[in-house]
Amino acid sequence: RLASFRQCCISDRQQESAGRPWLSYTTCIKRSKIMKHLFALLCVVAYAGHATADNKYQEAVHDLVRLLERDTSQPKGGSSSVNQANDFIDVVLLQRMPPLIRETPGLFPAAPLPPHYFKVYKTSITNRDLKGNVTRGGIKNFDTAIHRVGDCIPAVVAGNTSVTCTLSFDGILAELVAVTKGDNLLNIVKSVDVEAVVYNTTGRLEITAAPNRPGFVRTLFVEGVNFDVRPGSNLDLNEVRMNNFKMHIANFLREELYMNIYGNYHVLLNQASARMSFALS
Repeated sequence: RLASFRQCCISDRQQESAGRPWLSYTTCIKRSKIMKHLFALLCVVAYAGHATADNKYQEAVHDLVRLLERDTSQPKGGSSSVNQANDFIDVVLLQRMPPLIRETPGLFPAAPLPPHYFKVYKTSITNRDLKGNVTRGGIKNFDTAIHRVGDCIPAVVAGNTSVTCTLSFDGILAELVAVTKGDNLLNIVKSVDVEAVVYNTTGRLEITAAPNRPGFVRTLFVEGVNFDVRPGSNLDLNEVRMNNFKMHIANFLREELYMNIYGNYHVLLNQASARMSFALS
């Protein structure tokens, strides 16, 4: 616009030299107005183009959301589909898994525990540090304790059938022997039998299958494991030291249980799921 105005002024001088100053001034004003209108028109076109692009983008996003909503939905059938999902998981956990577990030495009759050393510190001058060593033991009941809790949630995701359920791990039992020294001032070595049972512990299982394909474990997750630790009556500790003893045992068993659930049990669960094909109506 500035260059055009300068050019217009140059034309003014030329017009003045030719004896027509009024005509050249009028022409310059007209040209300036035309340039203003042209610039305004370009702005309107550009804005309209951006608005159209934004509208198209918004429409594309809405189309994608609608597609995802259609592609991730519960199958038709209502309670019938839920019952089918429940039956499927029950067959996997209660019928398929027990024989597989009983054929696996790493889980049956018990998953063996490795040696584990720990120390319970003294709380006053009237007692001493207790040294403990888990020498043998195992975790059992993988074949009988794990079961479904409540209804499963069936769904169809990207054309694949998916079943999600809550599992209970209550009843898994650990039995071990801990050799201790220092539960009293006499520093006597003792062999203490310890039992620990899982309680109030749940997890999540999701099994997925593509059309006409065997199922597989998509998700297996165990929430915080709670152990009720019960030492033998020959262990002589005050309340604080007894609680610390139980805490050491529970922490040790928790890590071992995770390793077995996410290890051998997960492998067998995949095998049990792969032996069954399922589709929800």
